[in-house]
Amino acid sequence: MDRKILFLINKPRLGGAERAFVNQINFLNKKGFEVYFGCLFGIFSRENFFSDLEIVPERLKEFNFKSIGDLSGYSAIRRFCREKKIDIIYSTLELANIAARLSKIFRPSLKVIIRESGMANRKSRQYKILDWFLNFLADKIIATSEEVEKSLLAYQRVHAKKFFVLENAVRVNGWEELLEKKKQLEKNEREIRLLNVGWMDDDNKGQKGIIEAIGEIIKEKALAKKIILVLVGKGRLKESLEALAKEKNLGENISFLGRLPFAKVIEQYFLADIYIANSRSEGCSNSLLEAMSFGLPVISTKAGSAGEVIADGKSGILIDAGNKEQLKEAIIKLTASQELRQQLGYNAWQTIKNNYSPEIQLRKLIEIFESV
Repeated sequence: MDRKILFLINKPRLGGAERAFVNQINFLNKKGFEVYFGCLFGIFSRENFFSDLEIVPERLKEFNFKSIGDLSGYSAIRRFCREKKIDIIYSTLELANIAARLSKIFRPSLKVIIRESGMANRKSRQYKILDWFLNFLADKIIATSEEVEKSLLAYQRVHAKKFFVLENAVRVNGWEELLEKKKQLEKNEREIRLLNVGWMDDDNKGQKGIIEAIGEIIKEKALAKKIILVLVGKGRLKESLEALAKEKNLGENISFLGRLPFAKVIEQYFLADIYIANSRSEGCSNSLLEAMSFGLPVISTKAGSAGEVIADGKSGILIDAGNKEQLKEAIIKLTASQELRQQLGYNAWQTIKNNYSPEIQLRKLIEIFESV
């Protein structure tokens, strides 16, 4: 395919949706596609995207929007697309999706594909109204799970023919390679390490519930081994979560690592024994897929695509969002049995290898690009 593609995001911060985009652009770049990466607000730096992107700096573009209604920003997109002969704008997250669709007004020849990474219940009424009107300008709409697609179609069935489901893709190492790497780590066999990766801007990721569940388990002395919870991520709730851990005397049991570059996140996947995804609302959780690709047994709410990805009791344990008793029971069950952890972890790895590798998922993305 000889079309030139501009990937467009809100800001150069490396959350799950952005990391999924980074994985996609790196894959297409390796396949020889001419791809560009742009952001509406902020600048690229080594502390966010630059170290993870595998494209040359000349293909990064900052459009310097002052607000989503900034006409000079749209002029910058139009000029860039004309100069680089961009054929397709492919965007993710709310503001970038708005800008991508409105850009078609200024350059009608553009094909616009937007990616919806989350459930519609997280959108305001105003955004839903905008979707209904602006999606007349979209050529294709990608939903990251069947549940996401269903939630979006509930208020815009008029655009149903434009929708496609495309889950995230993650790299998968060989099983023997994973085992060898884990053997090389100096792990304390008297400890069980639980891991959660996610932003702490609000309580959607459920870190508070995980902390409370662990506090109750330790208080009830329900574990044979010491439990360590590792939380990766930052946000405005981080200080209150640290205060909660201190209040419950969990200083020796909980480690807040803040935001880490992806290479350091990978280290945490290798060190962990169990991954917990306690979200209320999700699309297709990138960190959940990553954890499974590293052979971790997972405990997850049924949010978003988790119910589609995880076979309950076979490749992980599914719980209801907000159900602390189910979360406690799952933690106790997995920490008690190394055999169960290994069984679920292997099945989780196989699920990703067989269904969510870049070669499988991004072949579908290329087909979507070719269809517009």
